[in-house]
Amino acid sequence: MGIVGIERIEGSAETAAEPALPQPPLAVDLDGTLVKTDLLIESSLALLRKQPSCLFLMPFWAMRGKAAFKGEVARRVSLEMPSLPWRNELIGYLREQRAAGRVLVLATGSDLRIARQVAEHLQIFDVVLGTEGSVNLCGISKRDLLVSRFGERGFDYVADGGGIGQSDLVVWAAARRAILVNAGQNVQAGAGHVTVIDRVFNDGNDGNDGQSGFAARLKALRPTQWLKNLLVFAPILAAHRFDANSLEKSGLAFAALSCCASGGYLFNDIMDLEADRHHPLKRSRPFASGDLPLTYAIGMIPVLLLLSCALALLVSPLFTVVVLLYFAMSAAYTLRIK
Repeated sequence: MGIVGIERIEGSAETAAEPALPQPPLAVDLDGTLVKTDLLIESSLALLRKQPSCLFLMPFWAMRGKAAFKGEVARRVSLEMPSLPWRNELIGYLREQRAAGRVLVLATGSDLRIARQVAEHLQIFDVVLGTEGSVNLCGISKRDLLVSRFGERGFDYVADGGGIGQSDLVVWAAARRAILVNAGQNVQAGAGHVTVIDRVFNDGNDGNDGQSGFAARLKALRPTQWLKNLLVFAPILAAHRFDANSLEKSGLAFAALSCCASGGYLFNDIMDLEADRHHPLKRSRPFASGDLPLTYAIGMIPVLLLLSCALALLVSPLFTVVVLLYFAMSAAYTLRIK
């Protein structure tokens, strides 16, 4: 079994003697907590932008386990830390805690190399724990490591509760107190059941609930751009053919092109994250700003493409080829031509 990565930063508030502190160490999660996005997905997309051929290697990396996959990606890319969508209110709170003498621990499932980049950028962490070797530092593995270092109920834990299989809840169950970040009611209830909730940070703009969530998802599809596809109705208007069959075929073609275009926009947005974050207007796009999780785009792109092909087949096989070529050209523009 591999060894979980542990690094102590020079100038740490901890000393070899580990003097008594007024409060226990504060362990902080990374993905969805310190930063609004998922750095494994960000790193994978950055790698694909840099080396598209790695797409064919990724399945083989994944077969060796998630920790190995994270390591293969992290050793090939370096993220641009300043432009990431950080949770500034939480970071301000952490700076206050460290100024008061509290030990801060970055405890993340991200690869240790990514964790080091984060720690070097923020300059607030005394100890850095991250995934290394074959051990994925999430859930039980993270809990056991924190308990072995600080004892049962010997640390507080900051997280968003968004881990797969309630992995953050497992850690909170061993923590003295929980600090929640943009956590829904179910997460708050679960955390409150296993430990004491100290405070909750909520920026009110995570794109997951209610009207704001629906609006963010709809905005990402760019429905206003569908208007351009109304050109498919031009032939029947010019020929004055308003029979049911012509209207039906044109309507299906419009829907197919719109779905394909939205899939292309999503692909462009997730592949252009770094560039968008430096743009004065594009930085507010749902994915660049962190208002929507990248998993939404990754899930919706194949759905939209399949739906587009299904609708196109109802028009004609030739039109289906046209739709696929349209998406391929859009992807090529994003990856290379642009």
